[in-house]
Amino acid sequence: LSKQTRRPDAVVVVDDASPFDLSSAVDGWPDKDSLALIRMTRNTGPAGARSVGMRLLRAWSQGGVVACLTDSDAVPDARWCQAMWEAQLKKPGIVSGPTLAATPSHTGRFHDHFGNLNGRWTWDDPKGVLLYGCTCNFSIDLNAVGDAEFDPIFCRPGFEDIEFCWRVRVEKGVYTRYCEDAVMYHEYDRGPVGLYRQFWKYGNTEPIMAWMHPKFTFQGSRQVAAGFQDPRAPEASSTTQMARSAVQGLDSFARLLGLKGSNQKPQ
Repeated sequence: LSKQTRRPDAVVVVDDASPFDLSSAVDGWPDKDSLALIRMTRNTGPAGARSVGMRLLRAWSQGGVVACLTDSDAVPDARWCQAMWEAQLKKPGIVSGPTLAATPSHTGRFHDHFGNLNGRWTWDDPKGVLLYGCTCNFSIDLNAVGDAEFDPIFCRPGFEDIEFCWRVRVEKGVYTRYCEDAVMYHEYDRGPVGLYRQFWKYGNTEPIMAWMHPKFTFQGSRQVAAGFQDPRAPEASSTTQMARSAVQGLDSFARLLGLKGSNQKPQ
């Protein structure tokens, strides 16, 4: 974060009762008055830790603030904060960008190919809107989401970000949008065991999401990989709606025949 082209005005580090000593990392921050280290007395999970950080930022800001969220196993590109800030100025709400493997590995290439931490999109939404974003690469306009926080029922990693994005969309009309320039590099657990552990987390928390939001579905959603070319129309005019319906129909037919890739326009 100290190498960002637009350095954050404030940094909040929430240590969720980890066994690590973060003193050396915190001591390296050049402006001590703009950094806060919160040490939780017990592990609350990613949802609780992120909500603690958001509460502190709200208290500090006394007004509008854009909160950028990431994790300890992720490293932002030098323009990450700048890209998030510019995207929020255009359309305040939630913004998420592409997350790429930090080091070359078979596991990293697998995640990069399928865009597992990049969110997903559907034909029902306009251009640039995601079904959800992942909190390792995430920014929130706190004014736009009001008093919304991550639900602490998600005490393990997985689906706390999907639930948050869906809830503020339904209750507050706040959408999650994609920013290609907000790049994050993520360190994945490697090998078959690491892959299993990651998807086990998702499988463990997905039933909670289904119970809380029975209308939420992945059906018809598409992956987002780096370099994603959004085929959707930007505006919902009558002409655009007709074109979108036609393209969506051809897309579904082509998928049925197995003739095209996931991010290509129907021919």
